[in-house]
Amino acid sequence: MPDLDLPGLTATLRAAAEAVDSERRLPHEAIAALGERKLWGARVPADYGGLGLTPAALFAVCAAIGAGCGVTALLYAQHLTALPFLTRWGGPNAPDLLAACARGDAILGLASSQATRWPGGPTQARHQDARVRVSGTVPWFSGAGLMTHALVAADDPTLDPSDGLALALVPFAPPAVAFSAPLDLIVLGGSQTVAATLTDLDVTAGLLTAPPTRAAVRAAMEGSEGPLRGFNIGLAQAALDLCAQTAYAPPQTQAVVAWLTTRLHHLSNELLGTLDGSASPQAMLDPELPVAGTLNLLWDLGRLVVSAGAGSALKVGAPHNRLAREILYYQARTPYSYIAGLIGVHFGLL
Repeated sequence: MPDLDLPGLTATLRAAAEAVDSERRLPHEAIAALGERKLWGARVPADYGGLGLTPAALFAVCAAIGAGCGVTALLYAQHLTALPFLTRWGGPNAPDLLAACARGDAILGLASSQATRWPGGPTQARHQDARVRVSGTVPWFSGAGLMTHALVAADDPTLDPSDGLALALVPFAPPAVAFSAPLDLIVLGGSQTVAATLTDLDVTAGLLTAPPTRAAVRAAMEGSEGPLRGFNIGLAQAALDLCAQTAYAPPQTQAVVAWLTTRLHHLSNELLGTLDGSASPQAMLDPELPVAGTLNLLWDLGRLVVSAGAGSALKVGAPHNRLAREILYYQARTPYSYIAGLIGVHFGLL
């Protein structure tokens, strides 16, 4: 891996993270730091001018970013998630777009998550005169004003009557795309998360030859996110570091922090061992990669342990999770000792 000065990257992101949250703005310092290290091309093959990092190397980059700023982690994660789809299934325009990503001239967002989860989603594809157009409203799109392109998904019964899905990577801007005002989020206020309304967005040129059903696309997406677990590792480690430095934390909480720190270290090593077995970044799209079984506690840490002092959390847990809801409510205002105590209770340690 090239010398990316990952400790320096974490320090740069962490220094700006509080302002990003309080001012509810994009992390301009982080965007520049990623560009200086050519990290917008981290997952772009070297043939197109990218770094072509291995999954294990990419995991280390993600951990460094997660430890610095949650908003940056959220935005960068979307770019990294979309890139393998472009590399593997992109059409004639893919080489130029990959080269633009490697230069940092193109940044990819996700306008696909809701449509890939269930039929009858918020966006619909329509075929007319050899063109494919998408209309509807994507309720959550992060990075408005930063992302130049987006991975768009929409119901497409012409591909499969019950589960068909059109997938495309296309420029994402007015007039075919209209953004709402930024949503009032408890955390990640700087992420510029908006609702995006698509009106006959022409996706023909950017159509991907991905599997035509949402089940297959979701499986590929889960595989592509393997190295991105590094974000959760970084966020959790930053929060635990701050817990350990809290002067008012009771001994019971410190014991929980010590236990979580040890477990986090083991999980990180276990996941890196899995990623080292991947033949290439593209192999992460294979759904049979045995990652998910080792990650339950890691997901709990990444979602529930909050890194508010070093930027907001990357994700805040599933809505059905009672503890996740408590963390979502308290994370912006609550001492780390309380958060660690909640986690200790959750895992039966207190």
